[in-house]
Amino acid sequence: MLQKILEHVLGRVARAVVKKYRPKIIAITGSVGKTTTRAACSAVVETRFRVRASAKNYNNELGVPITILGCAAPGRSPLKWLGIFLKGAWLLFSNDGLYPQVLILEMGADHPGDLAYLTSIAPPDIGVVTAVSAAHTEFFESIEGVLAEKKIVVTSVRVGGAAIINMDDAQLEKIRGEIRVPIFSFGFGDGASVRGRDVTVRYDSTGAPDGMEAEVVVDGQEMTIAVARALGRPVIYAALAAIAVGRAMELSAADMQRGLASFYPPAGRMRIVDGIKHTVLIDDTYNASPRAAREALDVLATVHTDGRRIAVLGDMLELGALTESAHREIGTCVADLKIDVLVTVGATARFIADAARASGMSDGAIFSFDTSVAAGAFIQERMHVGDLILIKGSQGARCEKIVKEIMAEPLRAEELLVRQDKTWV
Repeated sequence: MLQKILEHVLGRVARAVVKKYRPKIIAITGSVGKTTTRAACSAVVETRFRVRASAKNYNNELGVPITILGCAAPGRSPLKWLGIFLKGAWLLFSNDGLYPQVLILEMGADHPGDLAYLTSIAPPDIGVVTAVSAAHTEFFESIEGVLAEKKIVVTSVRVGGAAIINMDDAQLEKIRGEIRVPIFSFGFGDGASVRGRDVTVRYDSTGAPDGMEAEVVVDGQEMTIAVARALGRPVIYAALAAIAVGRAMELSAADMQRGLASFYPPAGRMRIVDGIKHTVLIDDTYNASPRAAREALDVLATVHTDGRRIAVLGDMLELGALTESAHREIGTCVADLKIDVLVTVGATARFIADAARASGMSDGAIFSFDTSVAAGAFIQERMHVGDLILIKGSQGARCEKIVKEIMAEPLRAEELLVRQDKTWV
């Protein structure tokens, strides 16, 4: 009850602040890629504007208003909560000449109605939907339910604004007719407003993967973009979405290219981390959905390595009725991609192991553990020089503990990994 009261009051204050200062609102949602896209958009837009973007996972009924007010999450501290409301009062009854010109707000949705509420607080001038897939289907029952929720961010854009959608997502093609503002699409198809092509992995002088590079075509102009210390097409999708936002805001190609040069994907999103024993870790431990898991496995299967390819996969949560089938599909994918070793973490992730085994993967290459701590200790002993290791799981699986166990510089865990503050550790 107390949380609901706080949400209500904080929402009213944040709504009033938005109405007073009139920042341009860029709202970002999607089943996957929200945070990476938010970081890429921030890097691009701040080349020309004073920007504030959501921090950490500030994407819900409390996080969005807190971002609008420019505060940090107060936890359970009454004094810090008081500080937030005093900050809101100050913004409303004085004039902050340095208030952001642009707010880039990540908006998440766990239940139907979440995005309608968040967009009522901060009506978007630019709405971005990264993708729609089976995530949080425990509460939406189907992908159609997820689409009905996510589309609100682009169907509620204010007059004079723009909608940014992933052209390669078949679900998003279904809602084009409901969007009443100009659409800037991104993707790899010929009709995309911002089209990527020739995506390649960059390797360092030792032959280890070091990032991604792609060619981008915007209004007939070509540019090369590079993203350091991260792997996979999803990070390029984030960059393409950011360029689409830049185009909608009439930024120059030089501005967008310069912004992306400083873009560094957030922790736990396909980040390259040096491992012990001269191994390379692909840290994708922030969260997991079936679509993101398949994409991460594709990266593991295609990036060059002199060692083995090892997939460490934790539970994918909040899938409801799709839980077993979704995990089994990932297990089949692991076997089809000829991954050398599979390690699963958690009860539902055992369905991944079962399906991989049923699809022909050797039983001697499959290992299952109940906890990330046990899995981390096992992997540490089994790693070989040159191995390429993907670690991925939903937040509840706590697979970042595995990364910390096997990373070359564990003293940098707070800097490099997710969930390292005192509320988690």
